[in-house]
Amino acid sequence: MTKMKITLFMLAAIAGCLMMGSVSAMTHIVGGGHGWRLPDNQTFFEEWAKPRTFGVGDRLEYYIIACVPFGCFVKKMTRPGSETVVLVKKKDYKECREKDAIDTYYNGPTIVDLTETGDYYFICDIGKHCEAGQKFHITVVKKKGSPGSNNVVQIDKKDFEDCTQKNVIDMYYLGPTILDLNDTGDFYYYCGIGKHCEVGQKLHIKVVKGEGSSGSPFAFQIAPIHSVSDIPAPAPISITSSASSVQNFGMVFGLLAFLLSLFT
Repeated sequence: MTKMKITLFMLAAIAGCLMMGSVSAMTHIVGGGHGWRLPDNQTFFEEWAKPRTFGVGDRLEYYIIACVPFGCFVKKMTRPGSETVVLVKKKDYKECREKDAIDTYYNGPTIVDLTETGDYYFICDIGKHCEAGQKFHITVVKKKGSPGSNNVVQIDKKDFEDCTQKNVIDMYYLGPTILDLNDTGDFYYYCGIGKHCEVGQKLHIKVVKGEGSSGSPFAFQIAPIHSVSDIPAPAPISITSSASSVQNFGMVFGLLAFLLSLFT
C-alpha cells in the first residue's frame, strides 16, 4: 500500500512538472489578428516581432485570416494555396529567395516549436509576397517568452494618415520612451504593432517657439466641507454585554427556584 502511494505521488509530481513547463512556454500567433497573409506595409511582420521575446520552448502559430463582407475566418493552408511558411538562411531572407531552404510548411495552420536558441528567418515564397513584406526574423533566447506591448514609430504626414511605414523617420520599441522636442514643426507618431494605428493609437503634435503648457485647466468644483459642529451626533447605541446577560439569567433562575420551593 505504501509503495502504491509513493508511485502515485511520483506520477503526480511528474504531471505537475509537465504542466509547469507548458505554462512557462508561450504561443505567438504570427501577425496577431492580421494572420499570416500579405501585409499592408513592408515592415508589418518585422514590427510585430521586434518588441517580443522568443524563449526556448515557445511556439509560433501561423494562421491565414480570410476576410469577406460578413466577417473573417481562419483559412486552411494547402499547396499550392495562397500562403506558405519557409524557414530560410539569412542570405535567402535578405534576397527573398529559397535557394537553401531549411524547411517548408504548407499544410496549415502551421505550428513551429522553438526548441533551440539562435536566429530564425521565415518568408512566404508565393509570388512577390516576401518582397511585399511577408517575412520576419526572430532571435530565440534562454528567457521566458513575452509578447511585448507597443512601440513608438515617428513617420511623415502621409504615413500617419494611411497607417503605413513607407517613410519611417525613427522607431522606438524599448520603453519607457522619452522624446526631446528640439525643433519646431509638425511631428507624427503611431504604434506600429498590428492594427493599433488603425484603431487610433496615433498622435500628431505641433511644436512652436514658446513655453509649453498642458492646455486649459480642467474646471471642477470641490464639495463644501462641513465643520465638526455641523455634523449631527450619532444616536446612542445600547450595548448589552454577555456578562450582564448571564447575571440577569441567574437572577431569574434563582427567583424561579425560590417560588418553586414555596410549593414543595
